[in-house]
Amino acid sequence: MLGSDFDLRAIRSALSAERCWDLFTAHVDRLQRLEERLAEAVRKADRSRARSREQVLGLGLGLGVGSNPNPNPNPNRTLTR
Repeated sequence: MLGSDFDLRAIRSALSAERCWDLFTAHVDRLQRLEERLAEAVRKADRSRARSREQVLGLGLGLGVGSNPNPNPNPNRTLTR
C-alpha cells in the first residue's frame, strides 16, 4: 500500500527545494490542463443537451421562433374550456 510504503520524510530530505518546486509546478500544470479538458467536456455536454431540448420543443423542426404549431383555426373566436 502506498500510504504505508511511501516515506515522505526520506523524499523531502533527498530533494532540493528547487526540485520540489519543479515537481509541484509540473503537477499544477497537469491539473490545469485536466481542468481545461473537463470544462470543455462540460460545455460540450451542455450544448448537446440544449440541442436535444430544442428538438424536443420543436425548435429543431423548422417551426421557428414565434410560430405556433397548433394555431387557432378561427382567429376571430376566443378558445375557452
